[in-house]
Amino acid sequence: MDKEREKKKKKNQVPLRMNILFLIVFLLFSALVLRLGMLQIVEGEKFIRYAEATENVVAKTNTPRGVIKDKKGNIIVDNDPVYNLVYTRQPNISGESLLQTAKLLAQIIDKETDKVTERDKKDYYIVSRGQKELIEKKISKKERKEVGEDGLYKLLLNKITEKDLAEISKEEMEVAAIWREMNTGYSLSEQVIKEDITKEEFAVVNEHLAQLQGVDVQVAGHRLYPYGDTLKALLGGTGKIPKEKRDYYAARGYDLNDEVGTSGIELQYEDVLSGIKEKKKYLTSRTGSVINDPEIIPGQSGKELVLTVDMDLQKKVEKILESEIRKVGSARSAYAVVVNPKTGEILSLAGKAVKDGKMQDDLSSTYLQSFMPGSSIKGATVLAGFMHGVTKPGEYIYDRPLKFKGGTRISSVGGAKGPVNEISALEVSSNIYMSYVGMRLAGYGFDCSCWTGDKKGEEAFNDAIQKFRESFHQFGLGVETGIDLPHEETGFKGKNPQLGNVAYYGFGQYDTFTPLQLAQYVSTVANDGKRMKLHLVKEVREASTDSEIGKLVKRFEPELLNHVNAKQNHFDRVQQGMYRVTKGSRGTARSFYKGLPVAGKTGTAEVGKKGSGLENLMFVGYAPYDDPEIAFSVVVPNVRGKGNGINNKIGQAIAKAYFDMKDKPYTLNTNGDESESDSES
Repeated sequence: MDKEREKKKKKNQVPLRMNILFLIVFLLFSALVLRLGMLQIVEGEKFIRYAEATENVVAKTNTPRGVIKDKKGNIIVDNDPVYNLVYTRQPNISGESLLQTAKLLAQIIDKETDKVTERDKKDYYIVSRGQKELIEKKISKKERKEVGEDGLYKLLLNKITEKDLAEISKEEMEVAAIWREMNTGYSLSEQVIKEDITKEEFAVVNEHLAQLQGVDVQVAGHRLYPYGDTLKALLGGTGKIPKEKRDYYAARGYDLNDEVGTSGIELQYEDVLSGIKEKKKYLTSRTGSVINDPEIIPGQSGKELVLTVDMDLQKKVEKILESEIRKVGSARSAYAVVVNPKTGEILSLAGKAVKDGKMQDDLSSTYLQSFMPGSSIKGATVLAGFMHGVTKPGEYIYDRPLKFKGGTRISSVGGAKGPVNEISALEVSSNIYMSYVGMRLAGYGFDCSCWTGDKKGEEAFNDAIQKFRESFHQFGLGVETGIDLPHEETGFKGKNPQLGNVAYYGFGQYDTFTPLQLAQYVSTVANDGKRMKLHLVKEVREASTDSEIGKLVKRFEPELLNHVNAKQNHFDRVQQGMYRVTKGSRGTARSFYKGLPVAGKTGTAEVGKKGSGLENLMFVGYAPYDDPEIAFSVVVPNVRGKGNGINNKIGQAIAKAYFDMKDKPYTLNTNGDESESDSES
């Protein structure tokens, strides 16, 4: 009985469960139908727009360019905030709509019209007078049929006459200039209508933004130079992308109206300074209409460059050059380069020149112009002789005037010096010692008037000059220094190889070198033959804020280019000779560097036509001579009458300025300064 009752109870429960299940299914289907209805009725238009979307259009907004600082953190290139009037062209907007906006803007801003071309005028004439009306008026039905729809506008352009263009008033020209800028950019890309608008223009534009569809005011920056023209030529400039480089920059994601570095450091480090633009990504329909709010991808300001240059020293060096030029009537220019011989860091690059009666900056000539170096390169000549085994440390050569076939005569300045070795030859600046190095490289014995090698004549002379050049290249003479600039001059090579010119090469009267190369050469001597790559940028950092310095991105470590193929005792001998130039009793610069720890080499090169009396006056040096911190070159070209020692006075003043700036001024150790010993050690 109980079993039957239980069985009946279970049968009654089955329909109840089925009813509950059917109810749940019904509710789920009802929710699904309701949702589908909502999607189709309420949001259907939105999804249709997305379904019809064909592309993402990206609009870009410029970000601030990176600042440039000197080695002490002083800002030397900054951004001066300005307001630019920009226009973002909307898809499918008509020329007539653009014209209406341009007319309204012409009432608000002043716009220069000098960039409006004849083609711009014709385009403006057509849109302002009505394209359809002009076609009816100027083009016959027969012509329309012949050219077809595609050629109709081009034909209309040809039909616009000078008389038609004369109808455009002065006021209309301003509208045309604005319309031209608005019509230049791509769809949804920002185009600058006017840079650096006035406060008054800014205020009025803001009042009318609702009527100016696509128009906006954007904060931009012009490059600002807190130190004026100091170092400006080296820093370079910025501007619009040059026509010849459009493909190059387009391939790297630039827009044609972008501002880029055009010279100097601005060009060399464009990829670092330019930053990353802010992007607005639009979804557009097949017809070009925007169907959503843009997705904004934040940009990033350009990174900072920290230079190796010390602006305090730079200003002092420039002032020294200018002052000394003014003291010497025949001096029209002077150049100086100061580097750290152990790291290759450039501390100062300076040049001044008198042009049209005015003192002007001529810094670029330190690396773009080469000069006959004279005796300043004799240290490299001595080492070339050692490297090729044609002279030996401690060997004496008798200094007296030499006569060559054809009438060429060579002598040292001031007459015969008597027996000299490499140390005293540098001290007294013996041209004869250096001439012997050159003749021996050619395999010619002057004393016996005989050939001692396998080659003779022109072949031997060419071989000697090639050996000189290969040796000099190891010091950075005649080759690139590695400086991080878009271009540097490497000098001119002398021609007409003959015995006299082989001799001349040894004392700097054949090839020419830049002041930058001369600085690298003397740095290499001071650094025991290690030639360091010269560089201007010390660090790259993220943009700094008012409260903290930017994060370090990259530090440029010292880079060894090569080690000169000479023994250490060879460098010791040359360094001793350069020391004697400034400290020896017969040193050619002994009267200029008293109390200063400078070693170096003077140089005088005859230039210009024979008998012109023009000379290049040089000095290359380093200090302190026992542990060099700086090496420098001084070039004063085309001077008459020795220039009253202007090259040495500049060198003296540079060394003094450097040591005066140090927290602990250098104290000269006079013990043994006047030592005359030049025996081989």
